[in-house]
Amino acid sequence: MASLELDIDLDEIFVDLPTNPNAALVLIEDRLRNRIKKSPSATKDKIAALSVRIIERWCQENGLDFDPIDSGDVPYVLSRYSNRIEKFHIDYLEEVASEKIQAAAQGNLLSFGAARLDPTEKEDIHRHLSRIRDIIENSDILDNKKNALLKKLNELAQEVDRTGTRTDGFFGLLGDLGVRLGQFGKDAKPLTDEIKSVLRIIMRSRARAEDVALPKSDEFPLLDRRESDPDA
Repeated sequence: MASLELDIDLDEIFVDLPTNPNAALVLIEDRLRNRIKKSPSATKDKIAALSVRIIERWCQENGLDFDPIDSGDVPYVLSRYSNRIEKFHIDYLEEVASEKIQAAAQGNLLSFGAARLDPTEKEDIHRHLSRIRDIIENSDILDNKKNALLKKLNELAQEVDRTGTRTDGFFGLLGDLGVRLGQFGKDAKPLTDEIKSVLRIIMRSRARAEDVALPKSDEFPLLDRRESDPDA
């Protein structure tokens, strides 16, 4: 018996994808589902099985935290994958929100250049960053998110030791962690306190260097709102 030809154009599935792998996965899954719906009954199951493999391979190649489901029930697997991809979409929206928060912070109150940290301030910041690192490492957030936060934290630790510490990265950390405070459970309050301590030092040093009036060191609306309502 002749084999069935699959009625699917893979170029259409992968054309014009967003650069963010989470956002791209959402679009890929939507295109695959539309293709399955339009397929004749004779090839629908095979295209559905191919769709499962495409989703799994995409996640594997892009380092997404996505464990394959070993089941012959393709509709069930697709349904489960759809739920996971929805979570990836939420993660992507969080990343976009974080970038917008960082841009707003840099544009509105933190658009200054470098802080001149004295040895004591550098030592204090390293101590707070170490505590933040411990909280992140012991958290239950997804590994890819955890690794991204730790990477940024390591970059900031190197920045502290520069002669003239660029400040924008520290407020970027505020944005990245601020949108995820609810995922740290009982550690949200200690994490908030450590972030605030770092920002106070940075802002105090910057004000001293340029003799400018900065916002009060205890005013961090994003962190304060998230701390009081971690599900916000």
